[in-house]
Amino acid sequence: MNWLSEIWTRIWDPVATSAGAIGMLVCAHLIRRFRERMVTLRWSARHQSIAVSTHDATFGKIEVLYNNNPVQNLSMCFLEIENESTRDLTDLTFSASYSDGTQFLVSMAALRGATALLFSSPFAHALTTWRSLMDPQKSQTLDYISKNREYHIPVLNRGAKVDFAALVMTKTGIQPTVQVICVHRGVRVRQKPPQLVMFGVNQNHAVGVGFVIGIIVIGLLQIVGLIEFWPIFLSFLAGTLVLAIGALAIHFVRLLVRVLG
Repeated sequence: MNWLSEIWTRIWDPVATSAGAIGMLVCAHLIRRFRERMVTLRWSARHQSIAVSTHDATFGKIEVLYNNNPVQNLSMCFLEIENESTRDLTDLTFSASYSDGTQFLVSMAALRGATALLFSSPFAHALTTWRSLMDPQKSQTLDYISKNREYHIPVLNRGAKVDFAALVMTKTGIQPTVQVICVHRGVRVRQKPPQLVMFGVNQNHAVGVGFVIGIIVIGLLQIVGLIEFWPIFLSFLAGTLVLAIGALAIHFVRLLVRVLG
């Protein structure tokens, strides 16, 4: 029974009990913060010019028509929104907008591998109201309709993606820049910078993971006595850093040319 009395003494020890209670409170707080953390949706955009209207003294006049109406330059806008978190989201609304004079002509959005998405209720109502107006009144309210698109996402599961495509009219000499906004509790959107991709994976991430795997394999082969560590490791390191070595060598040669020239 001595061990029972010892356990009882430890349980009711004031210092141990206080430390345990504090530890439990800290763990509960961290768990709550983890569950309530912000969900980040990553989005990327690209534009592709498809038609340009111009008037050149040498090549003549090129006119672009959309539904038999003359328009300025036409481009395609492609957006991708991805839920990279570990949480499933419901009842989201996202909007794509321009502030550089670019105007939407037609657009569509869909969950990848699923059905098409519908306009949000406020935007659908604004669009219906705009279409019912007379021509003079339409021109007064065209700004909001032509520069914004807003869609409703019923469910966006973890790992799911939304594809958005739009035909837009751009101004001459302006590179269109689209902005994506999602107003939802606990959700924020971040633009994903342009990335080099290899086999559908971010190249920088692939290089980092490959480097770690290479070091582990070299270490295991050295442990079992199949290779000597340092010669193989240095060769592997030189191969991994081949791009950096080449870039530094080119910069060094250019510097010599400038100095000696």
